[in-house]
Amino acid sequence: MEVTYHVNESELNYQFLQALKKTFKGKKMTISIREQSQHEISKDEFDAKISKAENSPISYAFEGDEFEEYTRKRMAGEYPDTSIYQNVKKRGLSVSMVVRLMN
Repeated sequence: MEVTYHVNESELNYQFLQALKKTFKGKKMTISIREQSQHEISKDEFDAKISKAENSPISYAFEGDEFEEYTRKRMAGEYPDTSIYQNVKKRGLSVSMVVRLMN
C-alpha cells in the first residue's frame, strides 16, 4: 500500500502518528518527507482556484488554435478583442473541463 499525505508542519502531532501506526499496524514502512515547492499547490487550493475561476465574470474559453493566436497578437503588442471568445459559463463548461481540454 502507498499513501501520500499533504500536511503542514503543525499537523504532525501525536494524533497523526497514532493514525499512521493504526493504518500500518504490524507492517514495515518507509517514511519519506519532501518539502512542497513554492509552485506546488494542494488539491484544496486547486479546487478553490477552480471554483473562483468558474464564478468569475471574466472566464473565457479558447478553442483550437485561438489561444495561440491571441497570445501571438498580445506578444506583438496588439490588444485583440476578448469579447469574441465565449464566456465559459455561456458554453456550459466548467473551468476544470476547459483545463482538461487544453492539456
